[in-house]
Amino acid sequence: MNDPGSIRHYEHMWTTDLEDFVLVHLGKEVDDSDRYAIVRKSNSATITIEDNDDYEEVKRQLLLAGVKIIDLTELKTLIQARKTADKS
Repeated sequence: MNDPGSIRHYEHMWTTDLEDFVLVHLGKEVDDSDRYAIVRKSNSATITIEDNDDYEEVKRQLLLAGVKIIDLTELKTLIQARKTADKS
């Protein structure tokens, strides 16, 4: 990580807002590590973290905090449920 404070503005993701985030399992990397997307459930937005070291640390913190891991099928269900709720 470039600067220990560089992920501070993401801290809410694994503390106060943990229930609003999921990791979507996307498969395996070339080195056989798991690939994830970070998604905010309340608006189905993918969180982009450009610095790879920062992304890895945020992902690690989310995993340590017990964030829910879902697959692409579950993500589609989540998005559809949100769209249905928005129409109500």
